[in-house]
Amino acid sequence: MGSSLSEMTIPNKMQPFLPPETVPVVLTFRNKDWEMNYYGDHSLKCFDPRWKIFATDNDLKIGDGCVFDLMENSGKILKFMVQILRGDIPDEFLNRVNGESSETPIIID
Repeated sequence: MGSSLSEMTIPNKMQPFLPPETVPVVLTFRNKDWEMNYYGDHSLKCFDPRWKIFATDNDLKIGDGCVFDLMENSGKILKFMVQILRGDIPDEFLNRVNGESSETPIIID
């Protein structure tokens, strides 16, 4: 997701699950929390620039993958449990069919 480590845009397929306004977000990884905002009322839905702090603190690199497990969506706050895949995303996710690319989010129900 997103186009660089300094910004985190939300793919179109995920947007219907998120509120259409700006709300606080808490990302949790390894029992540590990072706070930022989700801009659901902007034309480009994204996390605010504090995403870069999360990326830096967790040594994210191009090619790493993040799995966002939505734990709370009360309309007033979003909470995600995050898993980081260190450049070892399985081939079955990278070599997708039906016109989907590695830039297309994987949504697991």
